[in-house]
Amino acid sequence: VVSFGLHLINMLALLAYMKYILRLEFAGSYAAMLPVIFLGSMIGVTMGMFITSIGKMGEGVKIGIMIGVSMTLSFLAGLMNTGIKNVIDKNVPLLNRVNPAALISDALYCLNVYDAPERYAQNLTALAVLCVLLLTGTFLIVRRECYASI
Repeated sequence: VVSFGLHLINMLALLAYMKYILRLEFAGSYAAMLPVIFLGSMIGVTMGMFITSIGKMGEGVKIGIMIGVSMTLSFLAGLMNTGIKNVIDKNVPLLNRVNPAALISDALYCLNVYDAPERYAQNLTALAVLCVLLLTGTFLIVRRECYASI
């Protein structure tokens, strides 16, 4: 809970910095960006919880896995090379429909570039479902480990 709260505060501070210090103007409303920020923070924390609940690896290994997963998902979402997202969408369209980085960036594009409220809602729904799935998986793994030691 603390981790989620800190991440959410950081993201809100970043949005305020972009708006008031850098004076960036976004086409979409800032209020509409709040659910994306909330669910983006939530997916990051639940993904971290899920990865750290798997196995009995050391802390360094788990951090490496988390960084590797997040960088791979960001790459596949086109955040490092703009052409990759189109290649993924053409060849493996389901991949970016379950990729949290692609869903977050697409939701922000729907608000600020495209006028696509239906697609924005689909992205938020997919993020919420992924959060629930990751949280459920985490609880099942942790629960199994707790009872296995009795």
